[in-house]
Amino acid sequence: MVLNIITVPCLLINIAMHMKTMLFTLLLSMRLAQVVGQSFSYPTLSKSVIAAKSIVPANWKIKSIADGDLNGDGMADVAIVIEYNKTVKEHRPNGVVNDGHPRILLILFKTDRGYQPALQNNTIILRDGEGGMVRDAFDKIFIAKRVLNINYEFVRDHSYYKYRYQQGDFYLIGATLTANDGHKIEDHDYNFSTRKAVFKFDTIDGDQSKTEHKTIKAGRLNSLHEASIPYEWKVE
Repeated sequence: MVLNIITVPCLLINIAMHMKTMLFTLLLSMRLAQVVGQSFSYPTLSKSVIAAKSIVPANWKIKSIADGDLNGDGMADVAIVIEYNKTVKEHRPNGVVNDGHPRILLILFKTDRGYQPALQNNTIILRDGEGGMVRDAFDKIFIAKRVLNINYEFVRDHSYYKYRYQQGDFYLIGATLTANDGHKIEDHDYNFSTRKAVFKFDTIDGDQSKTEHKTIKAGRLNSLHEASIPYEWKVE
């Protein structure tokens, strides 16, 4: 789909439609979160809690949850994607009205007294209805080596976005995009910290393997606090 993954937000690339022509162009969102429909408003979840799951408000449910140290203090922090239990006509930052379930990404830092909310992003997670042929492309989140991973699974494409906590914020440090058309396979791996990318091309039979190393152009790292949804910021 599209690689969104804040002031330049997230990355999400529509590999199925663009993989053959994009080479090393990613589409990132630059827009800040916009207000959804007038009849719906997001809760502000900023109070500390004893148990991480207790932060989930009424009429919301956990869609995906992960734990692991994110801020380097040796304690297991928690990331949660929660979903509203009703569908609403939501005005997404790209101007499209989506009739799906609103979702929130929450990050909670573990403390001696419980969990302190560190981030709430109301738009970065794709909704059901935004996954193209699969309708709901959101797969899961997980934490590994102090990095928050957001995973999407499309019909023949996979997108993985990687955020790391550094300098007091969460930044997009990498993304991996994989696609196949039934015979050819492409894997694009981006490292935004080093500004390097590795593109791998192959076939199902393994008889046309090729690897290309690229230097990508990008400004400052993208902050998860500012991230919106896919579509509009180019990294070449």
